[in-house]
Amino acid sequence: VLCSTERPSLPNALPGKIVQRLFKGSRTAVSIAIGEGQDTLLQAVLDPFLGQQLQNDQVGDSLWVGWLPERMSILRDSG
Repeated sequence: VLCSTERPSLPNALPGKIVQRLFKGSRTAVSIAIGEGQDTLLQAVLDPFLGQQLQNDQVGDSLWVGWLPERMSILRDSG
């Protein structure tokens, strides 16, 4: 996942808002509200390089998220 204040030039790019950001040692976990009503939650674990893009962003900040189709996995909710 690429996070940026500018719209990334990727086929999959959505505006969102940071809901949660957790430092997990060598990774940063982020939850980003996306969609028209921001009622869908995108969760990603970023490597240190991608996590640096968020170093100044805080919970509640708006941003763009984008990803390459071949790097996406969809998991079904078991609930």
